Amino acid sequence: YPGGPQIEQLAQAGNELSYKLPISMLNHENCNFSLSGLKTATRYLIAEFANIKQKQKADIAASFQYVISKQIINRIELAIKKFQISQNHHKINLVFSGGVAANNYIRKKLESCCDKHNVTLHCPSPKYCTDNAVMIAFAGLENYKIGNLSKLDFKPKARWPLYNITNS
Repeated sequence: YPGGPQIEQLAQAGNELSYKLPISMLNHENCNFSLSGLKTATRYLIAEFANIKQKQKADIAASFQYVISKQIINRIELAIKKFQISQNHHKINLVFSGGVAANNYIRKKLESCCDKHNVTLHCPSPKYCTDNAVMIAFAGLENYKIGNLSKLDFKPKARWPLYNITNS
């Protein structure tokens, strides 16, 4: 842990089209995404090999990385479309961070997507792209700064909506 850097390194020697892995939620009209089906399919694919060779590992890693980039791009393009409709085509700035943003392959795919849609992409240096817990802590800090405090009398939720700091 974390496995992302190892996947990216392995994928460099692989063929991203070697294995057809599922891209979930392509037809959903919301901007959510999930990698659970992909992870399960990849686990089953790996289990098919009695003695997996290095080339097969590289091809699986490349295919896995490719599908993740496709799903992210699909969800981002939907978000861009929805934002442009709601904001009358104002300039869009997109921040890509977290552990996945440390992956150079996925960054390059997202840069191409943003260029295509005239969106300004902002990515922290890969050394600052880390676990989502850091992003959650930062969101908490920003809410604290504007006085949006919680009494901590709430019930925990598995899926928690993010508070929109810009509309406070």
